[in-house]
Order: sequence, then structure tokens, then C-alpha cells
Amino acid sequence: MNRRWISAAGAVAAAVLVAACGSGSLSGAKSSSAGQDSLTVSGNTPGPIPQSFNPFSLTSGGQLIDAEPMIYEGLLQFDDLKPGTVYPWLAASYQFSNGDKTLTFTLRKGATWSDGKPFTSADVVYTFDVLKKYPQLNINSVNFKTVQAEGTDKVVFTFATPDYTQLNDIGNTYIVPEHIWASVNPVKFADANPVGTGPYLVKSFSAQNLTLTRNPHYWNGTPPVAQLNYPAYDTASSSNLALSQGTVNWAGNYIPDIEKTYISQDPTYRHYWFAPLGLVSLIPNLSVYPLNNVDVRKAISDAINRSAISTEGESGYEAPVTSPTGLVLPNDQSLMAPQYASLRYSVNTTQAKSLLQAAGLKMGPGGYFEGSNGKPISLTIIDPSAYSDYITDAQIIVSELKAIGLRATVSGESVSAWTSDMANGSFQLTILYSNEGPSPYYTYQGFLDDSLTAPVGTAATGDYGRWKDAATERYLAEYKQGITTAQRNTGIQGLEGIMVNDEPVIPLVYSAVWFQYDDQFLTGWPTQSDPYAMGEPAGQEAELVVLHVHQR
Repeated sequence: MNRRWISAAGAVAAAVLVAACGSGSLSGAKSSSAGQDSLTVSGNTPGPIPQSFNPFSLTSGGQLIDAEPMIYEGLLQFDDLKPGTVYPWLAASYQFSNGDKTLTFTLRKGATWSDGKPFTSADVVYTFDVLKKYPQLNINSVNFKTVQAEGTDKVVFTFATPDYTQLNDIGNTYIVPEHIWASVNPVKFADANPVGTGPYLVKSFSAQNLTLTRNPHYWNGTPPVAQLNYPAYDTASSSNLALSQGTVNWAGNYIPDIEKTYISQDPTYRHYWFAPLGLVSLIPNLSVYPLNNVDVRKAISDAINRSAISTEGESGYEAPVTSPTGLVLPNDQSLMAPQYASLRYSVNTTQAKSLLQAAGLKMGPGGYFEGSNGKPISLTIIDPSAYSDYITDAQIIVSELKAIGLRATVSGESVSAWTSDMANGSFQLTILYSNEGPSPYYTYQGFLDDSLTAPVGTAATGDYGRWKDAATERYLAEYKQGITTAQRNTGIQGLEGIMVNDEPVIPLVYSAVWFQYDDQFLTGWPTQSDPYAMGEPAGQEAELVVLHVHQR
């Protein structure tokens, strides 16, 4: 099950993607026999698919089946696996000025819409004016003061205060053609026959299958892959069966026992790479005793065998977190503060019991700790019953907490009940995946930013553990408002210290990017040694992949 919440950011880059992505060709591949220059893609999307491609609607067919980035494009592309890596896209370059309160994009020359009309700064300004006028379409949380065109190839944004994170939010926003959208209601527009700047056009559509073909007006040359097919499957099992049988050759599926059920069917050409991208963490409700005590949180952390969770709960697909800083390693290694470089998680039940005693807990009858008030402590970990891996993870943690004298149970819920309980603070512990992006800021912010939280009983949009800390907010602001890379890194390293010293969340394993592929006819896929993109056929980086692969 793909549960990832995605966001991204980056820093200045001047190189074009051809140079940035290594040896794979972006254009010019010749067609061969049928099937050898096409891809059938599965993102584990259930049917039926609605015939809509409005890029600002999360329920449009294009969004649901992950075909949107092949049709519409943003100003920039970001590599989530390499912090600070940005690929110029519809914008050839960008520059902050005026103390980072002004952001200027210089647009790529020669780009056109798929109907042949020129792409200009007017289209960019129109797009962002729409998002400001209709906030329900602003799915990237773009926040700017003004936007205006300077000629046909420059767009200037101004901000009330410096906000480096807007580079991601603006850069990742799909741009739409003014000459079509200006005559429709953007909120109600289904966009059944989309006109974009991307490499593909809609060739055919049904509720069970979408086929895309090359855009003859694409600004970056002829896409190497002639055709993309997006079938919709009724269940995850159906999608996995198609992948196993070879009718799907690019997927982002969770597959039990992948070596046996997928790789072994054709080990020469079938591959997978589950890159680490975010954190799966145990979230303590910090408004609940005794979880509001840092020594208790550290004791829980010391009791957890993360390798067991990785192996038994996550089938070995998601590696155990090694660093208490919350950095995703090796992706974020360059951002590690020197004083934390040698810190590693390890199981230490003796230390855990000592920490519980330091927190004022007393050992009671039956070998379980009681609170300082003499009452028994009983903790419950909630998660959706449908998330079988998280339920297994929680069961492992329960047994490990028993070993240090903490009584705990697991409670499975529906996804909707879990989402509500977590948002309202009606829980003690839960396992949750993080926000993600090419900077650790996004993981930290989703877990720790108190502007996202709310009083217990009121729905929060993030920081579900109710962490409130002035130093944390200061470090988050240092990243957002930092004008130099060094200033932003200072904020990141400050947040590392919060994780190490206060452990407001308890990291368990690195969340994986699900990605399987068949390279019998097409090669140039992202790998651990060439991580130019995440690999999964979802999100804007999917376009990087499909433009990078080429025929053998």
C-alpha cells in the first residue's frame, strides 16, 4: 500500500537535466516493434477512472492514476533523494533577491503547449492568479504576495517575508494554458481533453484504461517511449498479479515476498529498488501521561528492536532507522551535525528501566510499572487494521515494552476512525509515516510544527503528537527564512538536536519508495548507484524517469 505524503524543496541548479541525470538519453530514440517502446504502468490504482485531468483536483482521473505529470509540468523538478538538487524545467533558471522576498523565474525559450501555441509568462501568472482566487485549488499551499510577468519570459513573485519553502511549492505547481482555462470555471472544469506542455497526449480513454501517446510539440524533443498505458485494477492483488505475469512493466506496488512472486519469474530483466525516503515513526501523544515525560519516551525508544520491525513487520523492505536525529540515511548524510554523527539506536532494556524510574514510575505487582500516583499504566497503540504491516510492527513493540515493564496493547481501527482519532488527539501511541521531500525540513515540519496542531478534541493537520516548543519553531523558521544554505542548514541541525534530546517522535524504519521495473527492452532506470529520481510511477519525478529510460 502506498501511503506516502509528498512534498519537496531544493536549491539553485543551472545544469540541464541531460547533464544532471547521467548517461540516459532524453530524446531521439527510434520506435521499434510494438511493445518494445511502450510501458504499461501500475500505481495500484483502483478503477473506474473518471475522465478528468484537472491538475488542481486530487480526485481527477489524471491525479488518481498518476498520469498527470506526463501531461502537465511545473517550473522546476526536484530530486527527493538528493537534498538540494533541482532540475530546471519550464523555467530555465530562477533567482532569489531582495533578502529572499523576491523570486524571479526565467522561462525556457521555445516551449509550446500540445496544441502548438506558445508557452509564455502570461500562462504562469494566470495559473497562480487562479490559485489565489480559488484557494480550494491551491493543493501545494502556495503563498505569495504578488506575481507579475516581465516580458514573455520572466515571472516575478514577491513575498511578505522570506520563505525558502515556496521554491518547492511554486516550482512543483502544474502550469495550465490561459488560452483554454480563461474561458472556463477552474473549480468545475473536468479538463477531459487536456492541453499541457508535457511529453504526452491522451490517445484513448476508458474507465478501465488510459493510453498516452507522444506529444509532437514537446519542447524537450521526442520522448523515447512511444506510448504509456495506465490500466486500472479493482484490487491490489489484481495489480500484483498483472505485474507478476509481465503485463505490467513499471509499477509502484507493495508486493509480499517480492523475490519469489516477482523477481523469480524472470530474474534477468525484473528488478526493484525501494529507496529510503521518509520516516515511519511511533508517535506519542504528548498531552497524555506518562508520554509527556521525555525519559519515558526515551525508555520506549531504547526498548524497540528496529531491526526486528524491519525484518518481521516490513518484510525487510524498509530499513531500520539508525540515527536518532531523524535524518534519512544515506540521503541526508551531508546534513548531519558533527556532534550527532556517531549516535546510533540500540536496544538497551537496562537503560530503559532506569529511565522509567528516573521519570518517577514505580514497579508494581506483576512486574509492570505504575505511575507516580500509584495507578497502573496501560498504553494502547492504534493503527488501521488494513495496514497489516503497521499492526505487526505495533505487536512487536508491545512485546518489547513488556520486557521493560510497560503494559501495552494494540487496537486496530478503520482508516477513517484512525484518521479522526489521530487528528483529534484521541490516542496514546500510533505508527505514522512522515511528510517527505529533498530536505529533512519537510519530515520535521510535518511531525513538529505547532502551527499544524490543535488542542485535544480539535482536528490537527499535522504535529499530531501535540509537540509545542519555542526552539523547534525557531529552527523551522531558520530554514524557511534562511537566505544562505548555511543558515538553512543551521535550522536543520537544530531540529536534529530536538529529535536527539527530546525524542518528540520515535523513528522506527525508513519509509520505502515502492518501485519495480522490467528492463528487457528499456534501460536507464534509476538505481541506488544512479538515484536521479525515486523511480515510482507517481508524482512529478515520474516524468524524469520516463524521459530518461531508452531502448537497449
